[in-house]
Amino acid sequence: MTIVNRVLDVHRLFVEAGQPHAFGGALALAYVIEPRGTIDVDVNVFLPFERANEVATLLTTLGLTPTLPIADVNPIAGIRFVHLTDPVPVDVFLSVDERYRETQNRVRHHPFGPDATILPFLLPEDLTVFKLSIGRDKDWVDLRQIAAAEPNLNLEYVEEQLLTLRGPSMHPRLARFRSFR
Repeated sequence: MTIVNRVLDVHRLFVEAGQPHAFGGALALAYVIEPRGTIDVDVNVFLPFERANEVATLLTTLGLTPTLPIADVNPIAGIRFVHLTDPVPVDVFLSVDERYRETQNRVRHHPFGPDATILPFLLPEDLTVFKLSIGRDKDWVDLRQIAAAEPNLNLEYVEEQLLTLRGPSMHPRLARFRSFR
């Protein structure tokens, strides 16, 4: 299975189940900057984390299973789902706060894949919030590129969302991001 097929299968599954969702990570980043390669599918599912088992049950219909028991997952880190014979994992991020509703309402739709299927994607500001929240080395590479590509990025929104979701410990990350502009 290709990553494109995995994305389309996950999208169809969530649409058929009536689960609000949007793709993030490198997939959403491709609508902001020069696309980079990726080996996984990041998807935000706008349901409370308490419904993670429901999402896991849905994904098992695609042959995907979580790498950890749901009870052992750190909600901010997301849940990785893998397939026994397919190398394309799916990382699911559920809502951990009411503010995710605002992210859900800001989703934009773009054509994707060979048939230009219209899919939901995170906006650059929301992608920035999540990348700052996680803060891996590859996130910082992406963040530097977002800052260069999006001169009108709403930094006030990013700051408000990040500090509300993660608290004042995020100030150093915000300062570093602001230095890129």
